[in-house]
Amino acid sequence: MSAEHSYDDLDDATELDDDLFETDEDDELDELGDDRDLIRAKWSMDGARTLTEAAAKLEALAQELRDLEESGWQLTEPVADDVGFIQQADADD
Repeated sequence: MSAEHSYDDLDDATELDDDLFETDEDDELDELGDDRDLIRAKWSMDGARTLTEAAAKLEALAQELRDLEESGWQLTEPVADDVGFIQQADADD
């Protein structure tokens, strides 16, 4: 984990919405900016009542991750403890 980020900055209220990587307005991680954010998969199967439903939810998450990458988002470091920091690929330029 980079010195810039700490898992201690995350709290239980930080969770994914339908856009995969949005955070609450009051969350400390809002300071990441428009070209940086985080992803989590912790709740990706919540609500599934069958293995087929669980698989469909995971497949949808996988597609969202592929869509993010295709639109220029990249991980800035390996995902650890279910938290991945992402940024627009051209943000380093």
